[in-house]
Amino acid sequence: MVEYLIKINGKKYPFLSVSLLKKVKSPEEFEVELPTVEDVNIGSQVEVYREKHKVFSGLVERKTLTLKEDGLNLKIWGRDLSQKLFHKLTNKNSWSKTKIKTILQEILADTGLTVGEIQDPLPVWHRWFQTSDTDFSNDSLTDVVVSGTGEDAKVILDSTPKLDSQQTDTSYGNDVTTTRWRADNFTVQNSGWINKVELYLLSVSSSTITVSIRSNLTGLDLCSASTTITSANWYEFTFPSPIYVNKNEAYYLVVRVASGDIAYWYGGTAGTCWVSDDSGSTWTEVTGNQSYKIYIQHEKGKIVSTLIQPTNWIKWLLLKATTVLNNQTITFDIF
Repeated sequence: MVEYLIKINGKKYPFLSVSLLKKVKSPEEFEVELPTVEDVNIGSQVEVYREKHKVFSGLVERKTLTLKEDGLNLKIWGRDLSQKLFHKLTNKNSWSKTKIKTILQEILADTGLTVGEIQDPLPVWHRWFQTSDTDFSNDSLTDVVVSGTGEDAKVILDSTPKLDSQQTDTSYGNDVTTTRWRADNFTVQNSGWINKVELYLLSVSSSTITVSIRSNLTGLDLCSASTTITSANWYEFTFPSPIYVNKNEAYYLVVRVASGDIAYWYGGTAGTCWVSDDSGSTWTEVTGNQSYKIYIQHEKGKIVSTLIQPTNWIKWLLLKATTVLNNQTITFDIF
């Protein structure tokens, strides 16, 4: 005989009957009849277990009292928890997409994976769980890394800034001083946080160079960083407070000498760039371009998992877990 168990808000309850109505395109429904007038409220969570395995989770949306020969019985009714809640949150109408998304989001709380269940629209239940960090190694990871080992392993965003855009021609050196500033523009290829830039520079002796990012040439610095340069080389400038940028937005790199000798910012002859002889108050467009490498910490990564069964049709649908960079919440998606 199959054994069933009813829990309401985590507490076991005796019951007279239970029925589950499973649907493909609409929320599943449940109805449970309790032998006594229990203290059950609208909005309480109801879980149904079959042979110790949870097969349903829903919210109480209606309750009625029924008078029987042996007294009053309480009948409660509601619908599938994941469909009801996440329809409100996401406005998604796809039952199967919302179902899988909801369950996996519960699995991935705090950016880790734990035991979870997936129901397809047949419906047939399939078990999926993480047993070791090697499970993640079988997946396709983009801009995320595996942190930890064994069952404690988590998938987190890769904190390594990725090269987003660059101009690497270093044929000619253009002079930069404390009053003679130079600038070039760039277009962001991916949304995310600009963590650092690299410039090809040379100092006559030793110079402290400041580089900043602006949305327009005469505007305020959105972020800035300084470093000391000597011989000709690529120099890295890491921003203490990275800025968030959107794909296809245009910005300016503004370079000046903060202290020390005259310096040279190398570039090529194609395109146009800008020079200012009054410390950035006014700018003149000139022929040529300046060297740069722009690095971005992406706002999200991807996991493409082969572990979900059956593999012939189920895939990980848009699912987000969160982490924090520079006090801002960023996400990665799992497919």
